[in-house]
Amino acid sequence: MDYISSLTSEQKFALLYGVLLGDGCLSRYTTSKGRERSMIVVTGSYYDDAEFFDEVLVPLFCSFTGTSPTVKLRQKYGARDIFVSNKELFAKIESLGFNSGKKKDILIPSIFDGDLMRFVLAGLFATDGCLTIVNNNGTKYPRMFFTACLPTAFSKVSEYLNNKGISANCYTQKRVKVHEKSFRKTKDSYVISSNGSKNTEEFRNLIGFINPKHESRYQSYLRSKMALGRIELPTSCL
Repeated sequence: MDYISSLTSEQKFALLYGVLLGDGCLSRYTTSKGRERSMIVVTGSYYDDAEFFDEVLVPLFCSFTGTSPTVKLRQKYGARDIFVSNKELFAKIESLGFNSGKKKDILIPSIFDGDLMRFVLAGLFATDGCLTIVNNNGTKYPRMFFTACLPTAFSKVSEYLNNKGISANCYTQKRVKVHEKSFRKTKDSYVISSNGSKNTEEFRNLIGFINPKHESRYQSYLRSKMALGRIELPTSCL
């Protein structure tokens, strides 16, 4: 049984909400004929998200709409997009406070409290998370982090992870966009980071790496660790 088929309808919706928190949006627009349209859009990497789109996102949307979503490739911009036009699904997501247009400080609704929070985080990390391998004077260890302009949601995510025994730190990252002749401040982003094998393993066991590129990187780290025979020292969150 594939991953999406193994989930309940509530788990699928929690997963979808997390995906949209990461790299998704709700879009409303008027056509040239004056018709109002609503669209759910998810953007990923052209280069390393193909498997995630094919094995997770396409089946996920299909489970809600009954039809395969439109996937558009934009190699010039290094992106791939999914477009879903479904008024009922759009309205359900929007009713939870997920605004259309440019994202505001979106909340994670209380309907996802408890076990469903795992699936929100799985979708969020799959789209907006990063797993890197840090080399600290020859000692390698994994580092996970999320980055987005969602302070209230990230505060809840950080609290959830720490309550589950996964040490995580949430902090603000000041952003300045550099132009040729000037500087312009842009919206601050918020980062959740978690370091070390123990935290990464517990995250994987509880939340899961549903984006194959993250699982592949984790397995690569385990192979290199076994080959080196190193014992990792505890690492605090940065």
